[in-house]
Amino acid sequence: MPIFRLFLRMGGWLVVMLGLVFVGLSLVSASDADLARRFDDEGRQANGTISHKRFARTRNPDGSLSTSYWMTLRYPTHAGEVVMQERLVNATEYLRAMRGDRVSLRYLPDDPRTIELVGNWYHSAARTTSTLALGVGIVWLLCLWVVGRRSVDAIRTREYGRRDGATVTGIRRAAIRVPGCPDTRLTWRDGQGNAGQSLLHHGRDLYALDQGDHITIYRGPDQSWWVGDLGERAGSAG
Repeated sequence: MPIFRLFLRMGGWLVVMLGLVFVGLSLVSASDADLARRFDDEGRQANGTISHKRFARTRNPDGSLSTSYWMTLRYPTHAGEVVMQERLVNATEYLRAMRGDRVSLRYLPDDPRTIELVGNWYHSAARTTSTLALGVGIVWLLCLWVVGRRSVDAIRTREYGRRDGATVTGIRRAAIRVPGCPDTRLTWRDGQGNAGQSLLHHGRDLYALDQGDHITIYRGPDQSWWVGDLGERAGSAG
């Protein structure tokens, strides 16, 4: 089995997902930091008015209702243009604001629809997302190290470990099961009495095996691995 496929089966899919989240948060943080810098350098002050409010309720797949709130802002620019922009807001902002209320905001001259209602909002957003990215990055590196080390250990055991026999002791379902995902492990005991277990499989893939059947394992310095998980080493007669 190729090492990347084995890596994914050992939980590498979680590492990949965390990596994507880390990259996404980093990009958002960089974008917010860039907007914060632009507002500091180029932002123009304006006084706007809340010209309209509305809300809409939608039914979720589980039958519950969700409510979304919007406010329309009307504000002039230094170029003489009057901009009307509808923004999605939270329930607290919606209930607190009244039609006709005046709001202070900043906008970008080359993109007057990009506004900042709260002072230094983009600075705060950049700090928050960068902190989140740092936390996710630390978890990602830890998971990468754990899963990567285990995958390399398994491949090294297949290539250099001792090929041995073991007896199946049972087939065990995982405590936490996700629909459609592998959720069954093969368990065994080798000739020295050491217990072992396979990676997760779909139950249908293990139906041919039963308690007392003999299987082949590769014995490593720390644990043994089932040939059905790793595949035969190159040149093995099987």
